[in-house]
Amino acid sequence: MKTIRNYSIILLVVTLFISSCASSKFNVVKVNGQKEVSDKDGVFYKLSQTTFVIDVTVTKVEKVKGPYAEFAGKYLGLSNVISENSAVYGLTDIAVESLISPDPSQNYFIEMDGSSKQQAGELQLVLSESGILLNTMGEEQNANGTQERVFQPEADKVFPDVFKYFSDLNLFEQVDTIIERVNLDTATIEKMVFRRTLVEKTTEQKAKDAADFIIKVKENRLNLISGYQEVNYDKETFTLMNSELEKLETEYQKLFTGLTFTRTQQYHFTYTPDASKKSDTIALFRFSSLRGMLDTTNMNGEPAWLIINADGGCQPISEFVNEKDSLKHKSHGLYYRMPEFAALSLVIGDEPRLVAKYPVNQYGVVSWLPARNLAILLYPNTSGIRKIKF
Repeated sequence: MKTIRNYSIILLVVTLFISSCASSKFNVVKVNGQKEVSDKDGVFYKLSQTTFVIDVTVTKVEKVKGPYAEFAGKYLGLSNVISENSAVYGLTDIAVESLISPDPSQNYFIEMDGSSKQQAGELQLVLSESGILLNTMGEEQNANGTQERVFQPEADKVFPDVFKYFSDLNLFEQVDTIIERVNLDTATIEKMVFRRTLVEKTTEQKAKDAADFIIKVKENRLNLISGYQEVNYDKETFTLMNSELEKLETEYQKLFTGLTFTRTQQYHFTYTPDASKKSDTIALFRFSSLRGMLDTTNMNGEPAWLIINADGGCQPISEFVNEKDSLKHKSHGLYYRMPEFAALSLVIGDEPRLVAKYPVNQYGVVSWLPARNLAILLYPNTSGIRKIKF
């Protein structure tokens, strides 16, 4: 499971001094590891790609048997108690969020010639901290879509005060009477000796002590409520005394009835679609109601599949752009992206748990604008054109 480091988005405004004349031009070169490097000054920028974060919430209901459960019926008349330890897991929520990150295959360099640098600039590139192009208007727009998330590992949770009254006195004093007979001539004298020893209580003895204490607490509560002490307590004192007696009774009853804990566990999975695979199926995890979340290599439980299928809506545009790119152009303007929608579903076993459509940047089409000053505003989440001014 990938973790994404959190950092705040700081908009970096880079002002490029390009000719203010409508006829002034510049060139944008795609950086793809070529050996020939431009000898001109300029600046780099990137386009974004889509990354999906799948949040899975698992609820664990754990039941713990009380140490005196087998004596609940005998001493307290309770029958509906936990008789054995158990744990049951359930999937309570599945959510998908699309985030963006720089696309390593979409890096560009804007070349600036000498005449452009000497004139007042009109084109202002606004980039995210990671270098994703946001706009050329110098506007600090909301770039929350480029913010990455960080997942903190859950701290180990220790159940507090589990059967905290189970550690009462475990020994009791046993007194044995030893009678010694001494014969003196014709007389027999009996001598009594008392031997005191500490003996460990049996489980049933401790259960009986706990049951007797519960009954005593109940009597004290009844006396308090009925006014047996004939003391005129004020409201706050009465409420506090009754509350403390009730909590004490409840804690001791847990020794017989057992405990039930409900814990929520969060799991996060990240998936970045491959531009070359317009249809893909990925095994995320396996889930078992008895064992919870499992790795894909574990054969227990049901597999969870993430299925993605592009809808092909950008295919005609892609064919047109390919024909356009086959023509020889001396210069290119800013590159932008038009995303394509894809159907995303999460299937566990044979049951679809999530079906939705999302724009996927890397499934879309990358094209370029004319090589002249154009004021454009891009969508941060897709690198697609939102506004353009010729």
